[in-house]
Amino acid sequence: MNDGVSVVICCYNSASRITTVLEYLSNQEINHPIAWEVVLVDNASDDETTVVARRAWKSDVVPLHIVIEPKKGLSNARRKGIQESHYEFVSFIDDDNWVNTRWIEGVYGSMKNNPDVALVGGRGEAVFEKEEPEWFERFQQSFAVGPQAAADGIMKNADSFLYGAGLVLRKSVWDKIIDKGFEFQLSGRTGKMIASGEDSEMCYAIKLAGYDLYYDSTLTFKHYISKGRMSVPYLIR
Repeated sequence: MNDGVSVVICCYNSASRITTVLEYLSNQEINHPIAWEVVLVDNASDDETTVVARRAWKSDVVPLHIVIEPKKGLSNARRKGIQESHYEFVSFIDDDNWVNTRWIEGVYGSMKNNPDVALVGGRGEAVFEKEEPEWFERFQQSFAVGPQAAADGIMKNADSFLYGAGLVLRKSVWDKIIDKGFEFQLSGRTGKMIASGEDSEMCYAIKLAGYDLYYDSTLTFKHYISKGRMSVPYLIR
């Protein structure tokens, strides 16, 4: 497996959001040479996501690969992104995640330093389009925001899992699981339909295969929360 980082961004109608995501990603500060790429998966969008993305990505050194997954569903898009990735460490960021300037270096270091770890999660920090609701902190995990463990390190609890935003996967382990016949049973978000559970499904599959989950609080990213998501009816959905 090639040594390096593949950043996978799964998109559905992301034209209004993807420019900022790519701008943050392009501002990486890397002290040691690390091979990396961006793989954008267009999951049956009907807007100009791919056109906007191509225009926004300015790097002549780091390639942007745009691939199409016609079957809607976040699980399908992630699977496509993994298949199209060229490097061992696959970093999923959402189309509303703004990663810090040391993201690539942090992802690479966490995986290199922990060979028995197959999934690493970081810490999302909410950025609100409007004011923060009084109930948000209590339910922030549902929005991929906040700490995922009490301390950095291997997550040893049997029921522990990591949210999908900012999740990092060791591709060689994933390939082993797929070769054994694993298939997602949960679709994840499909178009405008809110669904979930695919993150924890992946985590449980990895743990059943004998590999560890790891929390790294230095892997920080800002998670943009639009005003349309800051309502109790949306939270209930």
